[in-house]
Order: sequence, then C-alpha cells, then structure tokens
Amino acid sequence: MKAILFTVSLATALSGLLVGHTAYAADEQFSLSTGFDYSSGNYGTPSSSDVPPVPVTGKYELGRSVFKLSAPTSAQFFASGEGMANHAATTPSTFGDAVAAATYNIYENTASNFKVDLTGKARLAAANTAIGVRTHDYAAQANIYQGFDKFTAMGSLGSKVIGHTGGLTLNTVLYGSFGGAYQFAKQTSGGVNVSSIQDSSAAWMGPQEVTAYVDYKIDKGLKVQGYLLKGLSNENPVHGVGAFLSSKF
Repeated sequence: MKAILFTVSLATALSGLLVGHTAYAADEQFSLSTGFDYSSGNYGTPSSSDVPPVPVTGKYELGRSVFKLSAPTSAQFFASGEGMANHAATTPSTFGDAVAAATYNIYENTASNFKVDLTGKARLAAANTAIGVRTHDYAAQANIYQGFDKFTAMGSLGSKVIGHTGGLTLNTVLYGSFGGAYQFAKQTSGGVNVSSIQDSSAAWMGPQEVTAYVDYKIDKGLKVQGYLLKGLSNENPVHGVGAFLSSKF
C-alpha cells in the first residue's frame, strides 16, 4: 500500500514537471518522447529495489486540450505505472501498465499570466500482479500556474481511486505538489518540484520527495529533459535520475 501511495506522489510530480508549463497549440500537434528513468530505494520494505523502466509517451495537443498515452517498456512489470515513474516491481513482463490522461485549460488570463488546468487520468492494468488481479486506477487533479516574468510558480491538488489488488480494497488518496520553473535562456529552463500525499489515516504525510529538472530545446521540434530526485521518506526512493528526448511532428 505504501509503495502504491508513493507512486501516486512521484507520478504527479513528474507529470507536471516533465510535460512542463507550455502554451496550448493553436493547431493540432503530436509529439513522442522516450528515455530512461532509474531509481533506487527500499519503498517501505526491508530490501532495496532498483527500478530501470524505459517509458514511451505520445502526446496530442489541440487548442486548449492535451491528450497523453504512456507505457513503460521494461524487463519488469510494474504494479502502479504512470509512464514516467514506475515502482513496486512484481512479475516479469514486456510491457507495464499504460496511463491515459486528458488535460483541459479551463481558465487563462494572459495579462496576469495565470492559468488553471483540469486533468483526468486512468492507469490501465496490463496484467496480473504477484498478489492477484489489479483493476484500473482513476485520478482527477487541478493544476495552477502563475507567471512572474521568467519565473512560473505551479501547484497541483488531486484525488486518486486505487484499483483493487488481490481482493483488497485500497483507500482513495489525496495528493499534491508545488514548485517553480525558471527560464534561464531562450532554449533552457529548469525548476524544482516538491510532492506530498495523504495516507490511509487521512493525515498528510508531509513532503515525500524533491525533484530538480532541466529542459533544453535543441530546435523548434526537439527537446531534451533531465531530472534528479531525492526521497524524503522511507516509502520513496533514496535517489532517482532520468533523461528524456521529445520530438514534435
């Protein structure tokens, strides 16, 4: 359960920071990204686990809407995948759980550089886990962005309904994150994101991990992203690192 809760937290942070604070496309636009995501930690268990998924993500933008589909391809199947972040390895498999997400910009004030998005997500269980059949997960969250010249403050708050696992009914959890991004140069930006989560006792667990990231635009349609992660609790990885390459079509 704790490893599952952690996955919600880490996935929320990464989905916000790796997609980034970008303007919505006036016309339709499609992009693909892939790379590596490595993390190591105990995840609340006595032994250490190393997790090296290779995620692939497709993103389609149309006006104020963004649609994403992510799936990790790895030597392991991950019980709680979110595309960019997958932990709690169980049984061997070629593909892990896919994650579908849809985001809509419900409000944007260009004069004050303020924006609010709503996102819905579904984790589509790909196979049976070692502890039994896992049903799908569903989540909804709000994302808020406030720009100040070259700096953008951002935060998110959401709720996730976790699917049944091995006959167990898991609680709905709340999660959130906050952070900021800075435009260092025309092609380079970076920032820091902190995530938190509500545990099964309905008490906030405090900060769970801190992620620092950098984006570099190689050209108009090609971008590389990298991040470093530090866990702040026993349920999180001790550390993590990742790099991703995105191409627009």
